[in-house]
Amino acid sequence: MKDPIRRFLDTTQQLRKDYKAIEFYLVAFKWETHWVNLSTRAIMSTQTPKRFRFSAKPPNLPDLLIEGALLPIDDIERILDVFKTGKFEWEKADISYQRIDHSGFGNPYSPTFRAYKRQDSLRLMNIDARCFILSGGESTVMASIGTEGFESLESRLASLDKPFGGMYDLVRTYTGSEDYKNAWCHSQLEIIAPIWLRFEQGSVLESENVLVKAMMREGCKLSKASVGIIEKEGGMVLRRDRQSLQIASRGKERQVFLKSEIPVTKLSNHVQLLLSYRGDSVDRLDLYRNRVSGRNPRMSVGSSVDPNLEDFRRALSGRAKKPSKGFEQAIVELMSFLGFTCIHVGAEDKANPDILAWALDPTVAFVIECTIAEPDLRHKATKFVARLRHIGSVAPGTRVVGVLATTLSRDLINPADLVRLKSDGILLIDKESSLELLELAEDGCGIGEVLQYLGDLMSRQQLSREILGR
Repeated sequence: MKDPIRRFLDTTQQLRKDYKAIEFYLVAFKWETHWVNLSTRAIMSTQTPKRFRFSAKPPNLPDLLIEGALLPIDDIERILDVFKTGKFEWEKADISYQRIDHSGFGNPYSPTFRAYKRQDSLRLMNIDARCFILSGGESTVMASIGTEGFESLESRLASLDKPFGGMYDLVRTYTGSEDYKNAWCHSQLEIIAPIWLRFEQGSVLESENVLVKAMMREGCKLSKASVGIIEKEGGMVLRRDRQSLQIASRGKERQVFLKSEIPVTKLSNHVQLLLSYRGDSVDRLDLYRNRVSGRNPRMSVGSSVDPNLEDFRRALSGRAKKPSKGFEQAIVELMSFLGFTCIHVGAEDKANPDILAWALDPTVAFVIECTIAEPDLRHKATKFVARLRHIGSVAPGTRVVGVLATTLSRDLINPADLVRLKSDGILLIDKESSLELLELAEDGCGIGEVLQYLGDLMSRQQLSREILGR
């Protein structure tokens, strides 16, 4: 088997023709007279921005070094040498990337090679792209500054005018690293080669065509991007093809928006799109034809008893006479308009979740909790997790998808609640998501497209969408 560095170089050989610079992020701590790496990220970029800047000014502490720079792409060899020498020459000081034990500095980091799909990279790396990663790390903190030194650093970070919740908060802010949840015992170096190409919202299967929308960063080669198409009817494959993409427009942040309009047979009711770049699959998307022609007939019938669905819309925004009960009923109606089979449970028994819903697969149960307040008010999220576990235990073979629906905008939700929902794998449907689902219902979208939207929403919230199936 090839060593990890050689695998990384061989895998990214063609991609490195596109890269122009390296976005370099560094957090190091001082031990005696040495600077020791805490977290380093080197992300290869197809762009060359005019200057480097952090999103927030780093704090000024004498025993912390927080730096960032745009390095020339040729410096990749110098960064890779860290795995041999254990040191990196920085402008202000040499940084150590070595094990530390009772005798002092030891061996350099041992490298590991990984390849992530787009959805896994977003969830695990906080990078929305297919990625190849060369990484390494060692236990350094306990063997150097120890628990007391580490706690002293965290105490000072928490006491700043613009405080940080801990070292993980600091590291994530200035390097973007998601692997750094146990900062007290582990230092990390990540060299990342992303493929800056992915599908965008808006791809749709029409009567005789599939409209494909994608986005790439400036610097990628359009001629190296293509989209594969697999047309299906039921479980039968009708056609396989591959098409090129064209430039539709350019964004403000050096984004290039792409499109392709591909003819499809009328018999196909499911199209799988496979986005590739330089011979590597970077993203995939499933589209379904089962739209309802014209206005959603379920909503038309609903309008006969609720003119223009005014009561429904008022309740969905939390403005019913009894806001909590009204919002629950509005979510039941919304899911029904979208094609789900729903049972409204919570209205009768507060010990149970509010809504149970099923889509195409009866072994996938959507368990929905509704709130017009913050998600963990009176420990609502804690109780919800216990209910999800109970349902999973009494219904073996059922995949349980926890959903928390709220009338609040995401920006108004406590960040700690967002972290809790993510860690528990609960999908958040906030005010904006509810309106987007309502738009899908009004457009007459079929359940397949609704599931695709929910899968994309899970990916954006860094949750695994695999539970929904393909």
